[in-house]
Amino acid sequence: MSTFSPHSLLCGACCAGFVILFCMVSSTTIGLIYDEPAYLAPVKLLKQHGLTLTFLRNYPEPAGILHNIIHWMLEPITLLEPQRLRLVNPIFLCLTAICTYLILRLLRSESPLASALTLVGIPVVWVLSGMALTELPAILLGQLSIFLVLLSIHRFRSDGIIPVALSMVGGICLGIGFLSRPNILVIAFAAPALIQRNPALQKTLHVVIAYLFGASLIPISLILLWGGLTPPGSAVHNGVGSVSYEHLLMSLCYVSVIMLIVAPRWFSSRSAIVYVIATAAMIGNMVFGPIEIDVARSAMQYLPVPFDTWWSRVIGSIFVSLSILFVAGTVKNMRDHAFDPSWLFVCVAMILMVASAGKITHQYSSRYTGLASGVIILASDAYSPASIAKSLRVVFGMSVGIICLLTYYAS
Repeated sequence: MSTFSPHSLLCGACCAGFVILFCMVSSTTIGLIYDEPAYLAPVKLLKQHGLTLTFLRNYPEPAGILHNIIHWMLEPITLLEPQRLRLVNPIFLCLTAICTYLILRLLRSESPLASALTLVGIPVVWVLSGMALTELPAILLGQLSIFLVLLSIHRFRSDGIIPVALSMVGGICLGIGFLSRPNILVIAFAAPALIQRNPALQKTLHVVIAYLFGASLIPISLILLWGGLTPPGSAVHNGVGSVSYEHLLMSLCYVSVIMLIVAPRWFSSRSAIVYVIATAAMIGNMVFGPIEIDVARSAMQYLPVPFDTWWSRVIGSIFVSLSILFVAGTVKNMRDHAFDPSWLFVCVAMILMVASAGKITHQYSSRYTGLASGVIILASDAYSPASIAKSLRVVFGMSVGIICLLTYYAS
C-alpha cells in the first residue's frame, strides 16, 4: 500500500483549500458587502476622469487606487458584477503563491512548494481573497518585488546593469503596491538588511540603492501631489507622526496566532524568564482585562452568560501571552540568522509590516496584519518543515478562514 509523504499530504491539503476558496467565491450570490462598496465606488470617478491627476487628487479613500484601476480595466470581463469581481483576488492569491514559491527556491527551502501553498492556511487570507478588497494586489506586488531584488543578488555575480535593473523594477513593483495599500512600502525599509555581512558588498549596495530608488518614485510623486500620505479628499487621514500603540499590540497578537499555525517552532526560546513573563502577562490580563479581543463573538453569544462575558478577556490574555513569546522568538531567530542577509531582509520586512498596522489609527482590522501574510511564510519557512502536524494545523487555519468568510457572506 502506497503512503503519502508529509510534503505530498501538505500540498494536497492546501490545494484542496484553494479549490474550496474558488468554489465558495464563484457560488456567492450576495451583492457587495462590508468595505466592498466603498472601495469600488471610485471606479465611477475613474470612468469620468480616466487615469489622470484629477482622479488622483479627488480619490475619496485612504487606499485602493490600484484596486480600482484593476477593476476598471477588467470591467469588460467582470461587468462589475459581485460574483465576477470576487474571483479576481483568488487569482491574485494563486499568483502570490507562485511568487512565494520562486522566492523560497532562491532561499533554498527544503519544501518551497508546500510552504508557498500554506498561504491558504492563514485564516485572514480567506477574507482578503474571498471578497473584493484592496489587500491582495499589494501582497502580490510585495512578493514580486522581494523576488526580483533577491533574484538580482542570488542569480547574478557581477554588479552590471542587469541586477541593478531587476532590482529597480522590483522597487517599482513595490511602489505600485503603494497604490493599493500604502503600508506595503515598509518592505523597502528592510532592504538595508541585505547589505549586512554580505560578501558581495559593492554589488549588493548598488542593488539596494536601485531598489530603494525604484520604490520611491510613485509614492514620492503622490505625496507631493496630495501634500500628505493620503489624498486630500480621503475620509481618513493618518499623519506622519500618528501611531496607535493599541493597534500595534493587536497586530502583534494576531501575527502570533498566525505564526502558531504555520510555524510553532518560531516561539522556541532558551530563556525560562520569557515563559514566566508571558504567563504573568496572561494572568494579569485575565485579572485586570486591559486587552479584550472579540473573536467568534457570533458563536459565543449562544453560550451561558459567564462564558460570554469572559470570552473576550480570555482570548485577549492568550493573545498577549503569545505576542510576548513571538517577540522573544523573533529576537532569538534573528540572532541565529545573523549571517544570512536574505533571511534577515524578509524577517525585518515581516516585522515592519506587522508594526505598520499601528500607523492606522482610526480602527484596527486583522486585514492590516494580513498584509504581512506573504513575508510571514518566507520568514517562517526555516522553522516550518512539512509534516503531518503542519498539515493538521493548516487544515485548522483553513477551517477558521472558511468560517470567517462565511460570516461575511451571511451578513
